[in-house]
Amino acid sequence: MEQIPLETISCPICDGEQFSTFIGARDRLESSSIERFQVVQCLRCSFKYTNPRPSENTLPVFYMREGYDPFVSLTARKSPFEFLYSAIRILNLGWKSKIAARWAGSGGRVLDLGCGTGDFLKRLKKNGWQTYGIEADKRAAEFGREKLGIDILTGSIDSIGELPDSFDLVTMWHSLEHMPDLNRTLKLLHPLLTDNSYMLIAIPNCRSLDALIYRDNWVAYDLPRHLYHFDHKSMAKVLNKHKFRVIGTVPMPFEPFYNSLLSASMGGGNKIFGFLKAGVVSILSLLLGNIVLLYEPSGSLYIVKRQD
Repeated sequence: MEQIPLETISCPICDGEQFSTFIGARDRLESSSIERFQVVQCLRCSFKYTNPRPSENTLPVFYMREGYDPFVSLTARKSPFEFLYSAIRILNLGWKSKIAARWAGSGGRVLDLGCGTGDFLKRLKKNGWQTYGIEADKRAAEFGREKLGIDILTGSIDSIGELPDSFDLVTMWHSLEHMPDLNRTLKLLHPLLTDNSYMLIAIPNCRSLDALIYRDNWVAYDLPRHLYHFDHKSMAKVLNKHKFRVIGTVPMPFEPFYNSLLSASMGGGNKIFGFLKAGVVSILSLLLGNIVLLYEPSGSLYIVKRQD
């Protein structure tokens, strides 16, 4: 594959120009490539982000790789992994719907930014919500519109001008870490929330036990598609910067298993040992990150309100 030019950026949280290399890894979907991307840590505020990185214009190339799992539809179960992934997604959809109902009630308007094929919105639509989605990938957005009957705009955060002025609920399920301009995204979302609105942001957590064990083979670094690598502290910082506040944090129940199993498949070596190790790591990550809280969870859901 022809090497794609990369851009170097300052820290998205504090604008710091100095950083140290945290980890380096190849694109997990391009095993034949020798190109390595790096996660750096800001020397001023400790935020971790991908740097250098593809530009906003070249980033879509990395979403066209075969096997990019977020676009494996619930109705497309071809391989054993796709079947397993679909089963996990079905369970996860039920959990997401319950969380949305717990915090935002039922009904009202919901925007899902980075909605993929719109499966979550389909579930909420059945529960009486007015659903809107924005998805950058044309394939996923088209599938959601044609197969699921969901109102999905193909585009970026800049497409919000075509939507209603406010929402009762805004969700980002593992999409904030993909946004080329983190600060612009949060700035544009702020006026969409009223004092009674909620925003749910789900992200992988780089201070989880499974992240520490698998290091550069941790699937949730997903370089170079994941541009930012959050933990509780950095998430609170960037949200406070844009006049949001975290009112609750909920561990994502299926993340330890998904992240550990996929990470094991990336590491090479004996597959049986790798998957046995993944089973142990996922259980430990669940216990120590979601229950005992010695580590941060493999994936975290932040319940967010706006503040003026």
